Amino acid sequence: MQEIIQSFFKERSLVNHQIASYDDCIPAGDNMLSRMEKIIRNIRVGIDGEVEKG
Repeated sequence: MQEIIQSFFKERSLVNHQIASYDDCIPAGDNMLSRMEKIIRNIRVGIDGEVEKG
């Protein structure tokens, strides 16, 4: 298991993961919305059916 973990972090460092996560929260390029904001704005909350009153 240790060998798997070591080989993973040789290609992908923990710092790179943290920077990528941070970048998802910042608007990039010509678009004024960050990747995270786009995801949140596309979420729709609604009611699947009527609730019976009893």
